[in-house]
Amino acid sequence: QVNQGFISSVASKRNHIPRKSLNYQTPLEVFLSYVNGKFCLA
Repeated sequence: QVNQGFISSVASKRNHIPRKSLNYQTPLEVFLSYVNGKFCLA
């Protein structure tokens, strides 16, 4: 069985890896830019 701590650890590591498809930003950085309203959809 997999516990919540392990799942959270893996998710955190994956969300801090820069992605080419995100212009070498991390998924977390892109998410936070949407939340903070700094990303233009137009």
